[in-house]
Amino acid sequence: QEGRYALSRKTLVLLEANLQRECLAGGHFVSPIDRDPNSAAMTGNEDQDGSPKATGRSWIALLGAAVLSEANDIKRPLDIVAAELGVETALLQRFRSGDVSEEVAMTIVKAMSDRYPVALSDLWIEPDDTCQGVRFCSSAESEMSSRVLARRDRTGSRSDYFEYRDTAMSRLGPFRPEWIRQLRSVTDNDAYNSDVAMNNGHLMIQTTFIIGPVNFYYSDGQGIRHCVPCSTGSSNFITPFIPHSFTCREEGQDAIVIAVAYGGAVRQALPDLARLNHEAISETAGDARNLKALRKSVIQRYLRQECMSEEELARHFPEERRELLDGAAPSAEELEVMAECLHVRASDLMVTQLLPSDEVVVKHAEQTHRELREVRNNGQAAYRIATLARSRHHPGLKSFDVEVLDAARPGPEMVCSLHEYVYNFGKSAVEVEWGYRESTTDSRTVGQKRVLLPGDSCYVRPLVRHRFNDAGGNSPSGFLPGVCTLEGRRLYVVRVPGKINDEALAEFATFQVKGRVRAGHEHMQWYD
Repeated sequence: QEGRYALSRKTLVLLEANLQRECLAGGHFVSPIDRDPNSAAMTGNEDQDGSPKATGRSWIALLGAAVLSEANDIKRPLDIVAAELGVETALLQRFRSGDVSEEVAMTIVKAMSDRYPVALSDLWIEPDDTCQGVRFCSSAESEMSSRVLARRDRTGSRSDYFEYRDTAMSRLGPFRPEWIRQLRSVTDNDAYNSDVAMNNGHLMIQTTFIIGPVNFYYSDGQGIRHCVPCSTGSSNFITPFIPHSFTCREEGQDAIVIAVAYGGAVRQALPDLARLNHEAISETAGDARNLKALRKSVIQRYLRQECMSEEELARHFPEERRELLDGAAPSAEELEVMAECLHVRASDLMVTQLLPSDEVVVKHAEQTHRELREVRNNGQAAYRIATLARSRHHPGLKSFDVEVLDAARPGPEMVCSLHEYVYNFGKSAVEVEWGYRESTTDSRTVGQKRVLLPGDSCYVRPLVRHRFNDAGGNSPSGFLPGVCTLEGRRLYVVRVPGKINDEALAEFATFQVKGRVRAGHEHMQWYD
């Protein structure tokens, strides 16, 4: 209604999503409201109820801890920092406690970056946009972000190709998962079908889950195109900058992919890469497709870091084994000798070749479901898990088709050091429970709960203890067309590493145990 009590369309959609959850237990169904195609889904600056995000004192205290940590690194007590910034020492002390306004905090952070050779990114901590480590996106919210993109067809004209919708994302996570409907249909499996519009590839690594009759296309390293017919439950892995595309194989049928693109180590290093010479970076990294040349690149990299010549390293090996410096395969003993000379770990010198079959990996549904395993709870199977497409060059990527069974009341606890994305592609709702324990010694058993309806998605922060439960009752058949296709409680789960990766954890494992709490939460000066 118009006037004083009119509600925004976004508020109406949020109310609809909440009402659907409230009615679910009673078996009732709320018809979706008419949606404005120009509306946007929830942004990163809003909380889970759609209200503006309140950063709060705890976030400001984290910024204060970052400022103190950097002050320690540049060997300046806070009183000297205060004098050099032209502020009172008491103000910096209050900043450490989170007892300043957001505006003051940001002014201090900017002033410190301007005054000292400290990157702004080293002082900045993103505000947490999750609810105790979990962020949800309903199917209704996702639909509000809908946009249709056109690509060229066989006539050379542009026509509708993909409908994109955002799903659960957090500023804390490295991935950008999209729901994509294929709007162009084909009648064959020809890789060179002129109605197929290939993209140019992209920087982000991608893993994809298939829903419906989808054709997947990609160009390999020799520029040869491939077409892979897929069905619900199939998945793939795509190396950065590999051109690819998707189409619908059966006109009139829903053909959808959940494309989870995420940034790896290169994406995180992008600001540094932008300042460096491309050819120099390529030479330093080597090419994983050529195993011998890759070994040589790694050895050369460590030789340069160590200010050591090839001749110096060669002295440690017999004349007939000088080929090691050109990338010949070393024995285990030779690898240890080389590592000792270069002052690195033997594992730092080990390389894995990128085979043509590694650049794009496709795993069909039939293969996936031959590899089912069960996660049990009190002796009963609570989850049935199938492993989806993986890459040995990205061991941190874990993707699963998870079926939540009747015995999940509650389900077994899940916790890991990876960022997690969850999409409900089944016809039944799943309850997500989290925040009930902060550690293995915490006796609390009650936490947050929210129902994940078909087509809903969520993001889970690393090391957040959570579980998937039987929500009780099923959603009506055809609850939301195009988002739920299989009977039961079926979840697409993707886990990827962020900045707290294996290398960071290995370094953290070497820290003095009593001092570890100060990493990210600095609370003292480096001397008394």
